[in-house]
Amino acid sequence: MLALALALLSCTGPGTGGDSGTAGPATTDGGADSGGGETGDPGDHLWQSRRTDWTALSTGSQHACGLLADGSALCWGYDWDDRTVVPDLPQPLQQVSCGGATTCAIDATGAIACWGELGLVTVAVPTGSFVSMDSGFDFACALDADGRATCWGDDQHGQTEAPSDAFVKISAGRTHACGLRADGTVRCW
Repeated sequence: MLALALALLSCTGPGTGGDSGTAGPATTDGGADSGGGETGDPGDHLWQSRRTDWTALSTGSQHACGLLADGSALCWGYDWDDRTVVPDLPQPLQQVSCGGATTCAIDATGAIACWGELGLVTVAVPTGSFVSMDSGFDFACALDADGRATCWGDDQHGQTEAPSDAFVKISAGRTHACGLRADGTVRCW
């Protein structure tokens, strides 16, 4: 069912062909881009992957990435700041998460690597071992094996000041984050 749902994946907006903002006939996986619209015009892009081995997906600001069954990642969309260029990381990747103009992943060792726009999200990446994460617009948060949150990046609204609670899931937005506790309650900051 997941493979079928991801096979029907569509992304709207310019540049979903994997280049610098212009429509393209194909993507790196052989998927098709219907074109339509000019640079800066939302147009009517519909991109569909021809692959059937997707296991996870994340979308950011005008780009997306997915994990493949072999643990590698494939990204597409606007790429003027290399947000879709996946670095050489220890595989299999555990997770990929797209944010505003960045992409982050948890590699096979539990380490986090971020790429794309050279802001605080990509240069202030925490060290340690993490099991899950989520990227917000200009910040990201990750959980370690004990469920403790570490957030980094833009802190203009206190979004990187994570509480000391233990969480089972974390979600980052534009200027805030929320964590789900094991008892089903939620805390946001």
